[in-house]
Amino acid sequence: MNDEPVLSIWTIYQSPADYPDWIVLRPHHVMRDGQLMPHPIACLCRNLWEARIGPRIYGRSCLAREEGDEPQIIESWV
Repeated sequence: MNDEPVLSIWTIYQSPADYPDWIVLRPHHVMRDGQLMPHPIACLCRNLWEARIGPRIYGRSCLAREEGDEPQIIESWV
């Protein structure tokens, strides 16, 4: 189906505007047409180690933050 994602990306944020006192893990789906769709959930974590547990369990690979990323982004997992 065309409405199913082809890839999920989990991004870890440090103190985003909606949760300024938390490290937040958020999934995003890449759709077949290339559009990036945010998932409605946000996992609130006390520290970076805790945020990394989920993506590691599912065997994802870490992508370091890139220069053009939002300043709150720590890293992403694919």
